[in-house]
Amino acid sequence: MIKLIVSDMDGTLLDSKHQLPPDFWEVFERLNQSGVLFTVASGRSYAALVPIFEPFAQKLNYICDNGAFVMEENRLVYLKIIEKTLVDRLIAAGKEIPGIKMLFCGVRGTYHLSWGTPYDEELQKYYCKTQILSDLSKIDDDIFKTAVLDLQGPENNCYPVFRSLFQKELSILISGPYWVDIMSQGTEKGSALQAIQQKLGITPEETMAFGDYYNDVSMLQRAKYSFVMANANDDMKRFGNHMAKSNDENGVTEAIKKWVLQ
Repeated sequence: MIKLIVSDMDGTLLDSKHQLPPDFWEVFERLNQSGVLFTVASGRSYAALVPIFEPFAQKLNYICDNGAFVMEENRLVYLKIIEKTLVDRLIAAGKEIPGIKMLFCGVRGTYHLSWGTPYDEELQKYYCKTQILSDLSKIDDDIFKTAVLDLQGPENNCYPVFRSLFQKELSILISGPYWVDIMSQGTEKGSALQAIQQKLGITPEETMAFGDYYNDVSMLQRAKYSFVMANANDDMKRFGNHMAKSNDENGVTEAIKKWVLQ
């Protein structure tokens, strides 16, 4: 019996226009009535996720920032901070990689230098209420994620560099076509999901998960009912036990109705 459902956002629950499926709230209420928990799992920040689910945002639980920040009923229940010395080293390393922009997510704010077009357009898709600084070394906050925007494509540009420098100390994930997320070692959606499962006494055999990109793999591996979206690239499809329709075909809610709410 499925007791917990967790879904990625972009490319998964949200369609290509960044909108929820039209039947999402109907499905969500039916899950509530059946005692099935629904959790959002995203590389986005909590502040960027909440407006999408208004006016019922407080009814959901959130795995944010690829597992570094977890909210339950509007309460912070899980947070993994990057050591300050590592943050300083990330800032220094980033200065040596041409064409990238770095964003630092902290407990009290999200910080970056002034970027400009076209970087700001990509930033605004996933982050809000950011603070522009003149010097990243002046950040006075506990940082739990560094997001790197690489419009050249991170797979062959910044990702190998950060991996070579920090793979033994930090978790480094390609989280989208232009983004890399860097967090404390062992931080990922799967580790956050595991913490939730252990807290609630729910097993992977009682868990359903949906994803479309490589930062979802660890989460899919924590669920017997793991679904990769039809719009995912072909290489991703080996990581799911099942296939869901595309995000533009309401694949998440269609699978839930078929597998859970019949």
